[in-house]
Amino acid sequence: MASLTKAAAKAADGALRVTGAVTRSAQAQAKRAALDYKLGRAQRQLGALVYALRKNGAENEALVARYVETIAQIEAEIAGLSGNAGRAPKVRPLCPVCGAAVPAEAPFCPSCGEKL
Repeated sequence: MASLTKAAAKAADGALRVTGAVTRSAQAQAKRAALDYKLGRAQRQLGALVYALRKNGAENEALVARYVETIAQIEAEIAGLSGNAGRAPKVRPLCPVCGAAVPAEAPFCPSCGEKL
């Protein structure tokens, strides 16, 4: 009975690790999507501003520069995420019975011997 309890505890720990990794990946993807939306919006606003200024024969270099700076800041935030965003973290496969890490190509769990 103790070995069954131990195996169940290992399986639960493994499931928690995988769930945490998936949650972090989803959070990173959501942050990237929000930044992509924010970037697109800022770029559209800059385009609309430049169009309106040209159409009216006006200039407002300070306002254009402010939009360009905002866009640069958003791009820098996206670049900071680029190594992690949109990618699932590397998670080693786990045995469904005992929760031990197993090689992806293994036909049996090296810990408990369960067929995978």
